[in-house]
Amino acid sequence: MFQLHIKHWLVAALVLGGLVLVAIVGTPQSDWECSPVDPLATVPATPLCFRATLSQGNLVTLQWRVTNSGPLVYIYDDFGPTYDDVGFKAAVCRQDTVDGCSASFRVSDGGFYRWILMVENPRGNRTHAVASITVAAPFPLREVAGGGFVDMLNPSSR
Repeated sequence: MFQLHIKHWLVAALVLGGLVLVAIVGTPQSDWECSPVDPLATVPATPLCFRATLSQGNLVTLQWRVTNSGPLVYIYDDFGPTYDDVGFKAAVCRQDTVDGCSASFRVSDGGFYRWILMVENPRGNRTHAVASITVAAPFPLREVAGGGFVDMLNPSSR
């Protein structure tokens, strides 16, 4: 009887251990090692979780992680060709997102862009984090009208 209980406990422990292992391995891990922006921190940790990434087609994605703040953060462009503010965004997004919150938009002009994330805690203290990126100027589009043979040695008005 005692051996029967040991077998049941052993099987239960193995099943429980396997479930824990599946939960740990199945949880997505972030490749972004940073410290959330915390307005209550006396000394800001580095690197702060606010970054800008550029993908194809001049799509800029801003990502942030925030803790101990009010419900909203404010993101503004303080050094760009167009000064487009992202505006108010959620301080904490869905819990199942590994990389925190994000906002994406396309930029039409090349140049240096810098955004500032302003985080305010419930007592009114503000903390700022900076993210910047350089965007290559897009190639100008050329419209080719007409058709036929183009003689590069004898250009014409057409």
